[in-house]
Amino acid sequence: MNINIQVSVIVWTVICFLLLMLILKKLLFGPLLAFMDARRERIAAAEAKRIRDGERLARERAEAEEDVRRQNQQAREDAERMIAQEQTRQESQLAEKQAQEEEACAQYAAQVEAHKDALHRQADIEVKRLSQIFVSGFVS
Repeated sequence: MNINIQVSVIVWTVICFLLLMLILKKLLFGPLLAFMDARRERIAAAEAKRIRDGERLARERAEAEEDVRRQNQQAREDAERMIAQEQTRQESQLAEKQAQEEEACAQYAAQVEAHKDALHRQADIEVKRLSQIFVSGFVS
């Protein structure tokens, strides 16, 4: 084994290595690190925006749910008010119809009573006439 160490080869190897490292740092590592830093910043900004948007959406959802709850409550109150108004209207119509029917019954009862009185008068007249015919039949 014969080991020959040549200093000039070692010096040129170190110089080439350092030159290669300098070129790679300038042309590869610098832009690559800048790209990675920019990407990391974009990712952090996107994550922060996602969190802000999530919080905003949560607030908007809560507001929308509150609006829906208020609208449902208002709709229930309106429906109850409308039902109460309709019941009142129907009760007044029913009372009016009952009053009309009572008036119609009273008129009919009066008509029946008048007709009955007329029939009684006519029956009295017929009875008197028949009595006269009967009596005149006995007398003659």
